[in-house]
Amino acid sequence: MMTFAVIFTSLIISLSGYIVNVKNADVLLADYNTMSKDEKNRFDLINYLKFFRKFMLNVSLYTLFTYYIF
Repeated sequence: MMTFAVIFTSLIISLSGYIVNVKNADVLLADYNTMSKDEKNRFDLINYLKFFRKFMLNVSLYTLFTYYIF
């Protein structure tokens, strides 16, 4: 049962990186939704989302590896 929970949690974490996109970042990204229009224009959202996807995927994989190693 614990294995299922870890796999499910890792799947949710990795999917959260792919759910956020340019269209819904205004609602889903913390602090981005509180920025002014000028700050949003200066913010490199596309590269940030690339980083965010890789980061969330790594977090989910590290979660799986850590569970199975220890």
